[in-house]
Amino acid sequence: MKGSLRVRARLLGLIAARDFWAIVETKSFLIGLLAFIFIASVMPIMMVLGRVPSTYKIAVLDPIGGYTEDLRARVRPAQMQFTEFRPPTNVDAPRRTTQQPASTGELPTDLGDTLGEAAKSIPRGGVPEATADELLARVRANEYYALVEIKRGPAGEQTFTMNSVSMADFVPRNMLHNMLNSIILYRRAEAMGITEKQVDALVSPARIETRKITQTSTERADSEKDYAIAFLFPIALVFSLYGLISFQSERLLTALLEEKMKRLIEVLLTRVTIYELLLGKMLGVLYVGFLLYAGVSLLVILGSFVFGVSYLLNVKHFFFFTLFYISGYMLYACFYAAIGAACGNPKDAENLSMPLRMVLMMPIMLSVYVVSHPQTAGSYFFAFFPLTAPFVMINRMIVNDTPWWELMLALGCVGFAAAIGLWASARVFAASMVNPGRSMGLREIWISITGRASV
Repeated sequence: MKGSLRVRARLLGLIAARDFWAIVETKSFLIGLLAFIFIASVMPIMMVLGRVPSTYKIAVLDPIGGYTEDLRARVRPAQMQFTEFRPPTNVDAPRRTTQQPASTGELPTDLGDTLGEAAKSIPRGGVPEATADELLARVRANEYYALVEIKRGPAGEQTFTMNSVSMADFVPRNMLHNMLNSIILYRRAEAMGITEKQVDALVSPARIETRKITQTSTERADSEKDYAIAFLFPIALVFSLYGLISFQSERLLTALLEEKMKRLIEVLLTRVTIYELLLGKMLGVLYVGFLLYAGVSLLVILGSFVFGVSYLLNVKHFFFFTLFYISGYMLYACFYAAIGAACGNPKDAENLSMPLRMVLMMPIMLSVYVVSHPQTAGSYFFAFFPLTAPFVMINRMIVNDTPWWELMLALGCVGFAAAIGLWASARVFAASMVNPGRSMGLREIWISITGRASV
């Protein structure tokens, strides 16, 4: 008996090694590996480059005076640089022509004449003159990021118009809006006889501390960075897991279909059983997946140290991420193996695997909901539903510090489903060997699974 088991295990290992080297030694694998590493590194590279401070050059057309200095006092020069202009003395009110539209965001105020007269007393020596149309042309030429126009309405109120070539970059727009609102607030207070200290006392925000409750203690969130990481990190892990599982499962489908069309399967079945053949090919492709997994893990570790979030990585997270990757791959590999066995050509396999690809996309759509609501009934259901458990439980593990027994139970559900999937795919495979060159219909697949085909 022991000798027989050793022989079966050796044959299983030979099949796995054969599929592993058949994939690794190809040029397409090397090209795909380099492409995968490049794609996986694009986002970290962009984030690293995005950390370099960008200086926004803003032109301010201020006929009243005083606003540019107030803006400079509220921002670091590395973030924004303001250049003040005033309308030409012989031009009453510069207006844009209809042939030169600009995207604007209005900030209405109602200061009145009191503040306007006070602002006129500010010295304007050395301030260059320019019309709105001239400055808009310089914005279009990328000399300035935006133009802020300050105007006085018929009733003495002041309005601010931000002209920019892009309205998608909300960071500088929000910064300008907040700074201008702050300037208006202090000027209104000054006109009403309220001191700056009194204004600061009224508008100072309450100090609210946020803590995350874990199984053993509480963890403090110190900044907006912690909130962003808490939201984005588990979603990034789900995307990584999806890429690993879907890429390797489809590779198994392709390899199985090619060997079936070349009639190599029939030769292999003279030495091994269908179960051993399928399991061996799954393991061979899984070994290839571990190379990609090692590359992804290296990028995650390096990225965590670059962005200062290495505290999120621990042995528990890596351990269960690896187990969910293996179990999730084995589950979906069984489905793809059944599709490869049932189809006689790549076109039928493509059509039959489309619903499975849509199922694989479902956890990605669920990830945002699960991150925000890890304790709801829906999150619990999908955390133990085999088709979504590997992805959703990874989400809950990072967000909610999921206890060990829930993680092990989810692994058990996925493993049990994978065992059933292996059994079902073996029955489909046995039925397909009757006529290997023909694709099976859905009714034939169902009949083979329900017991009318012998393994």
